[in-house]
Amino acid sequence: MDTVLAGNSIRDIILHDLTADSDHKLSVCMSRLMRWLSAWSSAQWLEWFGVITAIVYSLLVASNTGLEFIGFTLLLVSSFSIGLWAYRGGHRGMLLLQFFYATAGMIGMLRWF
Repeated sequence: MDTVLAGNSIRDIILHDLTADSDHKLSVCMSRLMRWLSAWSSAQWLEWFGVITAIVYSLLVASNTGLEFIGFTLLLVSSFSIGLWAYRGGHRGMLLLQFFYATAGMIGMLRWF
């Protein structure tokens, strides 16, 4: 017997079937997750892709483990993603900030290459 989800958040979708012990329940959980993700707009994808790549960038550079070039590459990718999101949404301040992040990403890539 399936139970009804408490809400539509990603937490509810993932935690709902954590005790699933069959392939069917895992398939149902993945189906719900994919349905939730497909409801995202292109603007949400751009925004969150940019945020996640920026987070990974900062962790790679801060770790000082020799992965700085990859980190700065991610900063450049992040700035394009968030910049496009900002341009589409009319967020002029964020768009200006992304130009500086892109410049920092390119400088970092040249410096660490």
